[in-house]
Amino acid sequence: MAAARARLGPDELGVLEQYRGGGPYRPEPDALATAVRWKVLVDRFDSERRLPLSTYALRGVSDLSDALALRDAAEVAVVRLPEDVAVKFRAYLDAGDSAYQEWTVADSRAPLAADAEECARLAANSVSRAWWWFRRPTDGPIAKPFL
Repeated sequence: MAAARARLGPDELGVLEQYRGGGPYRPEPDALATAVRWKVLVDRFDSERRLPLSTYALRGVSDLSDALALRDAAEVAVVRLPEDVAVKFRAYLDAGDSAYQEWTVADSRAPLAADAEECARLAANSVSRAWWWFRRPTDGPIAKPFL
C-alpha cells in the first residue's frame, strides 16, 4: 500500500481522501486501499487454491463473497473519483480483475447471486450485480462448493 501511495502526488492524495468507497465497510476505505486489497485477496486465493485442504486458510464461499464485496466497494470508490484521477486507480483494479479471471470461469448459474443481492442491499448500489459475482473458481478447495 505504501508503495502505491508513494506513486501519487499530493493533489491526487488529497482527491483520494475526499472520495471514499461506497461499500458496507466502516470506515469506508479509499479507492486505492480497496483496489490494492482486491489484488492482494485475488492473489491469495490463487496461491492457496493449489494447497491441500488441510492447509487452506480461505475455506469457502463466504470468504470469496467477502472478497467480491470488497471488489464492489473498490468499484464504487473508483467511479466516484474525478476521471483524470480514476484512470490511475483503474489500473490497480484491472490487475486484480485479470488475475481473478485467470482462475475463474463465467457461470450462468450465478452461484453467488444471493450474496450479490445482499451486498447490493447493504451498500445501496447496483455494483453488486457486476460480472465478478457471476464467476466461479475452476479448481482447488475453493471450487468444491461450486461443483
